Amino acid sequence: VSNGEEVSQLKIDLAKANARIEKLESNQNKSNTSENVNIKQDLELLEKKMRQRNVIITNLVENTEPVSDRMELKNLGKFLNIDLDSSVVSYRRLGKKHDDQPRPLLLELKSETCKFEFFTKAKDLRKEAKYSKIFIGPDLTPWEQKESKRLRDRLKNEKTKPEHANKNIFIKSNKLFINDTVVDKIQPKDF
Repeated sequence: VSNGEEVSQLKIDLAKANARIEKLESNQNKSNTSENVNIKQDLELLEKKMRQRNVIITNLVENTEPVSDRMELKNLGKFLNIDLDSSVVSYRRLGKKHDDQPRPLLLELKSETCKFEFFTKAKDLRKEAKYSKIFIGPDLTPWEQKESKRLRDRLKNEKTKPEHANKNIFIKSNKLFINDTVVDKIQPKDF
């Protein structure tokens, strides 16, 4: 099964799951049944599966011509020593265009191995001034985005506390550490 066929089937499955959820939610007389919970869990898993090979690149220069994204990606690939022509299935900008800030760029990659290679080499971006503000991250579901933001906000808050002045505070593997002790983590979605 090719990647395109797999993505198409996932989109069909996602549409079916969405239709089932809408049907259940429209019937307001029923309570939150276990079937409804199962459907929501299935939908979440499908959404994660659709995003598992994707990466989001933020702060990559955006010009008015669509070919500029292709050129920027080629230059980024050269710098990171990644063959993007063989790794990238598709790419597109996300959100509405603003004059002052480039929109995030979503890359759909051929495999999770390609995604891992991106993450491994992303740290090299800090070595070049031109790419120092560019970040490469995973394509998260809305729930994961919300939890990730909550964890980052907590990190900022903990760093401002006087009692943590000389402590090592960081996030790793979706967990917040203070001096190598886990103090918070991304919570699983409660259906």
